[in-house]
Amino acid sequence: MEQSKEKKTISFTSSIDKRDYRKIAYFNVFFKDLKMLYLIVMAGIASLCVLVLHFTGRILFPDFLIYVCTIFIVLIPLLFLVTEFMVYRFLKSDRLSINNAHQYTIDEEKIVTEGGVEKARAEYLWIYLYKAYEIKDYFLLYINQEQALILPKRNLTEEDSEMIRDLMRKNLRKRSDVRA
Repeated sequence: MEQSKEKKTISFTSSIDKRDYRKIAYFNVFFKDLKMLYLIVMAGIASLCVLVLHFTGRILFPDFLIYVCTIFIVLIPLLFLVTEFMVYRFLKSDRLSINNAHQYTIDEEKIVTEGGVEKARAEYLWIYLYKAYEIKDYFLLYINQEQALILPKRNLTEEDSEMIRDLMRKNLRKRSDVRA
């Protein structure tokens, strides 16, 4: 966690583990697009209300609506199971991401990653990043809609975190979302 005042550069080594990946997967499915989360919650509450009102005899709804509400309520836990299965499949097949250290160097222009078992090097210019999020334990810098650089905050000082936050705001503007 070196920080150079002249060039404003951060360098650190980090790796992600199974818990990190699971947290990011749940963020991607449930919290990345808050509109979808709100829609699911509101539809779930409405479905429960319809079912309760119908089965207590207060209001009788058409059978079709009862079937739709029942199916929706069943699909919500299924979404969690599908997410767990997705995490399981990724962790079982991954040989490059999980528990492999990568060196990150971040400055005002780019993010450079090096290392891992593949001993690869990649540079990502801030201006070409798709979107960035800051959540409780991570900075997520999306290269495209599906792929992200995951920067665990446990490897950063508060000063480093503040610099990344500022770079996100400066370079990505409306494409950065701080939810920490």
